Amino acid sequence: QIIPTALSEAGMGLYGAFYPSPASRITYEVYLVNGFHDGVLLNADGTRIPEGRGAFEEDNNNFPSFVGRAAYSPFVEAEVGVSVHTGPYNRYKIDDLKVDSRRDLTIAAIDWEYRIGDLELLGEYATATIDIPASLKGLFADRQHGVYGQANLHFGREWLTTMPRSKFTAVVRYELADFDRRIEGDAVRRLTLGLNFRPVEDTVFKLDYHYGWSRSRVNVLEQSAGMNVSVASYF
Repeated sequence: QIIPTALSEAGMGLYGAFYPSPASRITYEVYLVNGFHDGVLLNADGTRIPEGRGAFEEDNNNFPSFVGRAAYSPFVEAEVGVSVHTGPYNRYKIDDLKVDSRRDLTIAAIDWEYRIGDLELLGEYATATIDIPASLKGLFADRQHGVYGQANLHFGREWLTTMPRSKFTAVVRYELADFDRRIEGDAVRRLTLGLNFRPVEDTVFKLDYHYGWSRSRVNVLEQSAGMNVSVASYF
């Protein structure tokens, strides 16, 4: 909700890696892309970054956005990364004629992953800053942020003798998306408890229970709960 998924934009860039030591690695990615468009503000729910994704085949403002990420892995089991996506989202020029003030949207994030034995800890925090026209301030948010943290515990290898590569995974995940940091409401939270079974590494059966809290812009609380059953296979 703060970093739209899947975010694919036309553009170009480069990436690479350095190895400061035999065990450590530094990776980087930099791109120039079309960026977001005015859909960020063209909805009744307030500022919603995902509504501005998938910019048109032509950049709506003829000015690219910058995307970059750098990550450091001191050893194979750990990595921490920082990233940014920044650039104008509104159409402020038509040909060479300026028709509006330029308004930028910037997302900055930090992500992490750590594995120790059969336990994996991962998560991400993101904050977004959106230039809002003066006439819309108070109605649309100019500050948003979100975070998730997840723990995966793998167990039960070789419990099924007919499936020697199988394993189970217990999952605990907490996530928050705050769509307006200047008010109490307009935010969603969710706690998820899950159990996964992988007969092989590329196929998974998932059973999840989730409980959620949602607050409207006037801070009215709604609660929800549910269960998901899903199957995924990769090739």
